[in-house]
Amino acid sequence: MYSVTYLETCELDRVIGIEVKAATSTPIFIFGVYLPFDTDIQSYKRYIEYMYDLWSYYSELGSVIFLGDFNARFDENPVTYSSKKKTELLTAFVKQNSLIPLNKTEKCRGLQYTFRPTKTTLDYIVVDKSCYEYVDACEIIETDSTDIASDHLIIFCTLSIPVAQHYERPRPNIISWDKTDVNMLIQYQLAVDRTLQSMIRIVPTNKSEIDCYNQYITTQ
Repeated sequence: MYSVTYLETCELDRVIGIEVKAATSTPIFIFGVYLPFDTDIQSYKRYIEYMYDLWSYYSELGSVIFLGDFNARFDENPVTYSSKKKTELLTAFVKQNSLIPLNKTEKCRGLQYTFRPTKTTLDYIVVDKSCYEYVDACEIIETDSTDIASDHLIIFCTLSIPVAQHYERPRPNIISWDKTDVNMLIQYQLAVDRTLQSMIRIVPTNKSEIDCYNQYITTQ
């Protein structure tokens, strides 16, 4: 069993999730999002509502983190109608669930924006209160590589959480018959014969004795 597990429950193509199993605390559920960038408010609202559903379910099981490109400006006042509506939806989601955008906290260092062309913030790492205490650092950085790769800058954070190490489960002692050869089969047959002979002291002569021996052998 590994400490990180992919969540099969994510139904929408712009949301993906994993579970991190912690050693001394509840699990952490991390969802990467890429919300719609067009002016279709209903489509954007659909994803926000889905995030509400994810939060309602997984916050009962452990800590929750949402991160990625939200294509909206949290707690800001954009110019266009669609941008304003997206901001309202995102801000309401964050505040109603008492979530914390790390970009907006004193723990975040570096640049004050994530989208280079307009110098605004569209990308966030949003954590709940139970996870915020584990955050060691958060930073928005710009490098030569980010200039080439995307108009969005890198935002990352580090957390100090005891995480369960994966372990190998012992393999059951089961014979793979398709991998055996004739010599192995003969050796197996001889071993079974010796075992049965050590169990059976008297040759059964009727059905009752046979059933009795069968029950004895199969329970050993």
